[in-house]
Formats: sequence, C-alpha cells, structure tokens
Amino acid sequence: MPLFIQSLPLSLSTFWRYLILLPFLALATVLILFATAFVPLVGFLLPGMASAFVTLIGLRCALAAKGYANTPDLGKLVGGSLLFSLLNIFVSLLVTALFVASQMALTLAGLETGAGVAMASLILPMVLLTAYSCAMAVPMTATAVAATDKAQKPDPFWGFGAGLFSIAVPVVLGVILTLPTGLATEIWLFGMALYSALVTALSSVENPEPWGIQIAWGAVILSTLILTWFSSWFFATAVLAWEKTKSQREERRKAPAIERVSSDSLRALREARERGQRGPMG
Repeated sequence: MPLFIQSLPLSLSTFWRYLILLPFLALATVLILFATAFVPLVGFLLPGMASAFVTLIGLRCALAAKGYANTPDLGKLVGGSLLFSLLNIFVSLLVTALFVASQMALTLAGLETGAGVAMASLILPMVLLTAYSCAMAVPMTATAVAATDKAQKPDPFWGFGAGLFSIAVPVVLGVILTLPTGLATEIWLFGMALYSALVTALSSVENPEPWGIQIAWGAVILSTLILTWFSSWFFATAVLAWEKTKSQREERRKAPAIERVSSDSLRALREARERGQRGPMG
C-alpha cells in the first residue's frame, strides 16, 4: 500500500495538533516579520526561516502523533530552519538562473517562443521547486527528530528524495483542491460587496443583511481547514517515509557482511580440489 494512503489515519491525529498550534505560529511569524522587515539581511532571511520553522513544527506534530513525543531543542529547530532556508534560497536562485539562461539561449538562437513554450517555461520552474521541496521532506523530518537529541547533528540531506511520489501526492492534490476554494472566496467577497452596494443604493438600507459576508467568511475558514489538513497529510506521509528509510538503512547495516576470500585461499582450495580429482597417488 502506498505511503500516502497509509498516512491518512496519522494525518487526522496530526491535524488537530497542528491546528491548535497554527494560530500561535501565524501570529508569531507576522510579528517577527513585521519587526524585522527593514533590518538588513535579517529581513531577507527570516521569511524563508519562518516557513522552514513552521514546517519543522508540523513535522513535530506528526512525530508526536506517531509516538515520538519528546520535547525538542528550540535552538536546534531554529538552526535547522536557517540551514534549510539557505538551501532553499540557493536552489531557487539556481532554478531562476536556469530559466533565465534558457530564455536567453532561445532569444540568441532566434527562436520564437510561442504561448505553449512560454507557459512551459513558467510551469517547469514551479515543478522543479515543488519536487525539491518534496525531496527535502525526509531530511527535514530527520532534522525535526534530531532536535530532541542535543548530541545528534542533523544531516540536511539524510534521506533526500525518499518517498518522493507519496509525499508529492498531498502537495499536488492540495494545490488543485484549494485553488478553486480560494477563487470561490474571492468571488463571494466581490459579489457580497456588490450586493451590499446595490441594496444600499436602491432601498436606502444602511446595514443590509450580512448573510453573504458570513458565507464568505465560512469559505475562508473552510479553505484554511482544508489547507491545514493537506499540510497534515504531507507531514504524516513524510514521517512514514522517514521511518521506512530509517528501517531500511538499519536492516542493511545489520545484514551480515560477506567475507571476502583472499587469492591465496582460492588458490589453496583449487589445488586441494585438483589433488582430490587426481586421487591419492596423484
């Protein structure tokens, strides 16, 4: 059974843990980003660090739901967030450079880029960055685990790419299903604003019935809950992929090593076999 299906029960246990922490994480993130927005370098690094930190906390929620409920070292989580933030910046710059270089090559070659090529050139960097994020899910899980052990040093590439397909499923489905929800929210907000303006203009009612705005807020809340659950599904799948990778590596390490036979031993065995074939008189 694929990991993304196995992780569904775990995602439910992860969901309520992550949902409780999410408002505090969002508030702390907004306050820190606002306070450091104009600080040189810090304001540049903190958005990526905040995103990585929230991901590590979500992975900790999934680990707790799986039974790994140790108290993490906050300093190691912050250090891991900085490390993954720097890696993300490097990869983003690399993908951007490849995109710009490909466009310049097409221009220098005198090739006209049609709508299809232009669309592909825009989508391909997004696909590459999404694949990279999914490939880093297991290393980030290992870092979240290492945060409970001060003596253990996290490896930012441990298990890179493990469980890539299963981890990508919640990400892709989340994008597909939440985009329409977000679009519906914008339509409702625009429609209700237009409705309120028309009712006020035609009937001179200063405070029209706010049922439309309530529905719009309901759509916002629903979209948030759906996105939170898909994130929890992503975290749960990453934890199972980490467990599987760890188990496979431990099995390979415990497997008995095949003793190498030296050339002298092989020659002695060959001579003994030849003497046996010649008989006692040989």
